[in-house]
Amino acid sequence: MQAISEENLKEIDSLTKEIEEVSAKKQDLFVELGKVTYDKSITDKQKVVSELERKLEDIDSLVKKNEDKILLLRGYKKCSCCGNEEAIDVRYCGSCGEKFEDITEALDECKVCGTKIVFGNKFCLVCGNALGFVSVPDKKCPNCGKILRPNVKFCTECGSAI
Repeated sequence: MQAISEENLKEIDSLTKEIEEVSAKKQDLFVELGKVTYDKSITDKQKVVSELERKLEDIDSLVKKNEDKILLLRGYKKCSCCGNEEAIDVRYCGSCGEKFEDITEALDECKVCGTKIVFGNKFCLVCGNALGFVSVPDKKCPNCGKILRPNVKFCTECGSAI
């Protein structure tokens, strides 16, 4: 498992609290939406309903943004195809083989081995203080030779099927 800096832990905590707060507001909006639906005295229900729907969409967007940032701060990213979480420095999803978008603007580079790491983390995923995956890898890509985690179906470096 990757070590997370104190600064990143604080930001993760802050983002998590914000998610909890807006999720509570979302529940209140659902209650309000239900009341509007059954209140016969409201003349322009569609306008009110549309405004409540917009607020709900804004909350969903904020929650997704915060969840994605939390993943990044933890040193992971999510595959847009299958939802699998992978270490931030891999190029292809180990579950479905989908190529990840380049997110190098959110990364720093290890001065020793060149591995991309999340800004703020104090240790390298590859060479620093036994960080990275705890389990011992037992697979090697037949195409590029990258050592892989045991459960991957596709190489996280070149995308080849394993």
